[in-house]
Amino acid sequence: MHIHSYRLRNYRRLKDVQIELAQDISIFVGSNNSGKTSATHAIHAFLSGSKDRFSLYDFTSALWHGIDKAGEADLTTELPEDWGLPSISLDLWFEVAESDLYLVIPLLPSTEWAGTKVGIRIAFSPRSSLEVVRNFQAAKAKVARNL
Repeated sequence: MHIHSYRLRNYRRLKDVQIELAQDISIFVGSNNSGKTSATHAIHAFLSGSKDRFSLYDFTSALWHGIDKAGEADLTTELPEDWGLPSISLDLWFEVAESDLYLVIPLLPSTEWAGTKVGIRIAFSPRSSLEVVRNFQAAKAKVARNL
């Protein structure tokens, strides 16, 4: 079993990228600031299991306007349940040989699965958008008072 590919969304300069990996070795080549380090750092950040590995600046800048807009929301009424802040996600796709099938059985939707690839999504997203927006607004207000 090996990682066949991964998809990374909303991480730094990488809005939505799919990266396919060779079975033996993969080398990232590209110009400066093209996302090579981000593409590898994201895997480490997710697999470390620590939310402290992420910061506001890890979200792609295309999302910052929406984050700022959330910071200006009127919280006198509850935010709708479906209103959500952006998330950073990593989809890992594993190529699974028949001899390794026992390793991924807990991830399969049924025992009828007959494919060769198994995927899993890991996401960094808020548990409560309302709580995050409240904290964000409180932090903005504190900074404004200290200016």
